[in-house]
Amino acid sequence: LNPMSIHRLSIALYIFAILFAIFVSLLFALFVTICVILSIIYSAPPLRLKERPGLDLFTNAIASGILCTIAGWVINKPIQEFPILWGIVSFFGVGAIYIPTTIIDYEPDIKKGVKTIATYLGKQKTFYIGWSFVFLANISIVLMGILDYIIPPKFLLFAIPIMIAEIISYWYYLRKLNYEGGYYAILIFSILVAFGTGLILFYNADLLPIP
Repeated sequence: LNPMSIHRLSIALYIFAILFAIFVSLLFALFVTICVILSIIYSAPPLRLKERPGLDLFTNAIASGILCTIAGWVINKPIQEFPILWGIVSFFGVGAIYIPTTIIDYEPDIKKGVKTIATYLGKQKTFYIGWSFVFLANISIVLMGILDYIIPPKFLLFAIPIMIAEIISYWYYLRKLNYEGGYYAILIFSILVAFGTGLILFYNADLLPIP
């Protein structure tokens, strides 16, 4: 495909995403539209937040972490009942997944003169930010359990081993600061997050009885 074809295809996909979202609900479509707008200003000039260190991270964490989570919530629940602490967990979780991508692309971005959070701060400092996001996401889950917020305190017995595995595996792989390390940090962290989230969903659907 040539650049013009890709440009037209992306516009068509944006339009179809919003149109299909309207069939779910207008509120859902609103959040999808906001995410579409954020994806455009992230990638395209003149703003191109991808090349604005810090904003590249927060745009992804807010759009994919918070806004997509709220969009899923409003399909069946009132927006005013959205659990804020769960949005915070999603923010840090998505941020932790995004950061290794900037380390993976560090060398080509340096050659092309692309300024990302990794090329601006360096791979080592970016690694510490990513690892702190993993830690903060899991601390937020512990806080949910302690406060009996979405999950009860006893649920932490299931969650803590997963959280420890997330923190250790992320540190072990991403500390290599190369393509392989970034790839496995994303892969294993995503699998563990999916498993842990699945447990929470099953519990809230009364499919995971906890004595």
